[in-house]
Amino acid sequence: MKKILFTDHQAELGGGEIELLEIIKNINLEKFYPVVLLGATGPFYEALKREKIETIIQELPVYFRTLKRSTSISTSIFSYIRSAISMPRFTAAAAGIIKDLNAEVVYANTVKSLVYAAKAAKKCNAKLIWHLHDCLTKDFYPPGVIPRIISSSKLADKIICVSEVVKKAYLKAGGEDKNAIVIYNGVDTIRFNPDINVEDIKGSLNAKDKKIISLIGRLEEWKGQKVFIRAAESVCRKRDDVIFLIAGGPLFGCKTYEQQLKAMVKDLRMEKKIIFLGHQTNPEIIMAASDIVTHCSTKPEPFGRDIIEAMACGVPVIASNIGASPEIIENGNTGLLIDPANPNALAEAITELLKQPQQMKLFSVNARQKSVNDFGIKSITAKISDIL
Repeated sequence: MKKILFTDHQAELGGGEIELLEIIKNINLEKFYPVVLLGATGPFYEALKREKIETIIQELPVYFRTLKRSTSISTSIFSYIRSAISMPRFTAAAAGIIKDLNAEVVYANTVKSLVYAAKAAKKCNAKLIWHLHDCLTKDFYPPGVIPRIISSSKLADKIICVSEVVKKAYLKAGGEDKNAIVIYNGVDTIRFNPDINVEDIKGSLNAKDKKIISLIGRLEEWKGQKVFIRAAESVCRKRDDVIFLIAGGPLFGCKTYEQQLKAMVKDLRMEKKIIFLGHQTNPEIIMAASDIVTHCSTKPEPFGRDIIEAMACGVPVIASNIGASPEIIENGNTGLLIDPANPNALAEAITELLKQPQQMKLFSVNARQKSVNDFGIKSITAKISDIL
């Protein structure tokens, strides 16, 4: 049995952590023994415990764990310096854990965990896999940081890119093509399905006779909640039978942004039409209850987990036509692609699609089928298992 040490610098439940959890839940335990190394306790740690997955905590300092993917290094220069100075210590601690476990494979699930786990894996003669969930571009990282990431990546035996967009950005940043492959994120198509009972949630929202339009994901500026709010205001001028849901919490220090969004809705006097649901542990219920799910990112999305989850629930998706969205959605067949950062385009797409119930039904059937065929978590995990 091959022992795999999965590393992640944090314990929040972001998209990458959800994907890792699904991979470990579906891995062949007769062939692999998974152990997870985290940099802190938190929601991800609790989720791993519930699944009875062995987890080790290598406590990492807050200044490193919370270092943002800011395009301006000046706002956190001291954290960058302290992190760089501390890196040999992080690496040594990781190497000790790899050696004690006798792990044959180290699987870095984040950029930060790669930086300290790469040299540790090589020191212990372990195979190194890096799961790249981010676009290594100036949209997300300071230019001076990217070369350090690329340097660490060259120690990897295999790099899993979550989309062609991510791979292209990695190569453009200086990465090597020979070890980089694309494996899309996966979705549990049993948990996310069109037959979820949604009567209770519709009743609690007083929305049994309403059309529900949703935006689901963490609250962060580039995720486009402001675009969604402006589009909602426009749609509500034309229709009174709609409500708009914003589901997601402010991860990674975005509490101020959440306050801005709520103030924006209040200023527009849309509190009864735009409802903040906060973080959802069962997003499939919100998705299944929705008539349309939107994806409003204003920067190139590395993947878009909310898109495949909504598709698995048989819900039409309207998404920004940037990043990986065009790789997931077949425009006009499984959903719609629109210009990014354009509230008018989003409002028009919502309004027109609601007028076409037959088109919505076609999107629903096609989206569900594509999610099963292309993004089922079992087949995705099998592809990853082949390179472990």
